[in-house]
Amino acid sequence: MGIAEPFDVESYTRSAHGSLHDRFSLREFEDTPLDREAIVATAYLRAVEHAVIARVLPIARVHPDCRVRAFAPTWAAERHRIADALGEVLAASPQIRGVDTRPPEQAAIRRGLRDRVAGLLAGPLALALAVDTHVAIHAYRRLARLSLHPEMERVAEAAIAILERQADFFGELAAGAIGRPLAGRIVAATLLGVLRLPLGEATLPEPLAREGRELVHGRDDGGLERIDAGVTGAFALPCTAARRLLQPHRSVAVRLARRAGRLGADVEAGVRGLLG
Repeated sequence: MGIAEPFDVESYTRSAHGSLHDRFSLREFEDTPLDREAIVATAYLRAVEHAVIARVLPIARVHPDCRVRAFAPTWAAERHRIADALGEVLAASPQIRGVDTRPPEQAAIRRGLRDRVAGLLAGPLALALAVDTHVAIHAYRRLARLSLHPEMERVAEAAIAILERQADFFGELAAGAIGRPLAGRIVAATLLGVLRLPLGEATLPEPLAREGRELVHGRDDGGLERIDAGVTGAFALPCTAARRLLQPHRSVAVRLARRAGRLGADVEAGVRGLLG
């Protein structure tokens, strides 16, 4: 996941992508509308774009590395432009029932938690963002294929061009920050083990998260496995974070219930062992 040349943050901010209006034609979506699956997948990815900005930007703004602080505003602006382009596509598409395609409302991250995360997890967090960005690249390729719409391919290409540069930055940052210290590598491996991708999905409305995840990530062609393999090859760390996207979406309540159930089973087994 690393790159040969050092990432030039100043050059990145100067050459940031502006509006994506000139990269595709909305008229094509009006003349040849997307089907329901493509609309849901588009709404899902737009919601994820808004969610990852809300989750990551407050942390990046207080990151101990000045390069990250300089990178963050442009990163957020480019992700907003992707979300705006997807929103325009949705506005030109038929209305559908059963799934709320509006962007989610974002909860604020507590300042104390934000500062601790930025300081303690600088290296592992960069790796998580690198993996998440590669997952986003994979998602837009999937969107282009499942939509069967030439103009959506152009939208996806524009998004991928933005995301590839961002992935380069996070990959380089992670390589420099994690390095050889055992403690940092343990934290990175632990974070990859519990990381829920895509970042921010937990804030999406349940129907949109469930159906969108299945459409975009539920029929993988090996791309998610290659993302995990890239992490293992570059950082010598175990990684299944991307492949876990193939698992069915579960709501927060269901995940907590499953976790509590496992804990209860462990306690019961322990008691039985003690009492014979």
